Amino acid sequence: MPYRHSTSTLTVAVFAALVMSGCTASTAEPPAAKTPSPAPTYSYPRTIPLKPADVTFGPEEQEFTPAVGWIEEGRSIRISTRGSSSCPTIPVSLKITSAEKITVTVGDSGGDACTSDFAPHNSRIDLPDDVTGRPLTVDLDYDNPYNQAEPHPFVLE
Repeated sequence: MPYRHSTSTLTVAVFAALVMSGCTASTAEPPAAKTPSPAPTYSYPRTIPLKPADVTFGPEEQEFTPAVGWIEEGRSIRISTRGSSSCPTIPVSLKITSAEKITVTVGDSGGDACTSDFAPHNSRIDLPDDVTGRPLTVDLDYDNPYNQAEPHPFVLE
């Protein structure tokens, strides 16, 4: 009988060791948390020249008056203007005054011969990361000898 008792004790001890090994805490260190990279520091005002490749044209649905609105809130805006269909009036620069105020200057896209029609044009501008304010005030300014409209502010909620 002593043989049987030691076998039972050994079996219980091995089983207990296996159960306990599954419950022990890991000694490995947790993965290090990623440190976010610091946001760039900007000074205001700053102006970003826009190339035709920076501006995307959309459907030509608009009213007669210029308009500015959100395409994707906080990320991109639409500028709707009217001008020659062969030399569209498009954004040519973006001046950032603060996180909540920008000025978009629009002008002729150039070309050899501009027609004298008055066609609508929609342009998309993706906003820089530092334009984060709400409401966002967008001043629309014209750099165009044919369009003498006064600068017009638009407030986007």
